[in-house]
Amino acid sequence: IVPSDNAATDFVIDGKNGLIFKNKDMNSLKNMITKILDDNFVKYLSDNVFSYYKKRENNTNYIEELVDIYKIILKK
Repeated sequence: IVPSDNAATDFVIDGKNGLIFKNKDMNSLKNMITKILDDNFVKYLSDNVFSYYKKRENNTNYIEELVDIYKIILKK
């Protein structure tokens, strides 16, 4: 669970491998905490986190993703 204005959001796909709550919004944080009380949902997130980082063991994939991001940014 990370706040929306944190650099960690670069690595979190909300609802897929983690949760992002609206910064300085206690109700948003409360909702995210409530979601992780569900063991099945936590297992789902955990499986996705493992899969997400397993792909990044190969630096080539990671570098290609970064290059794609830079290309998008430079077009703006």
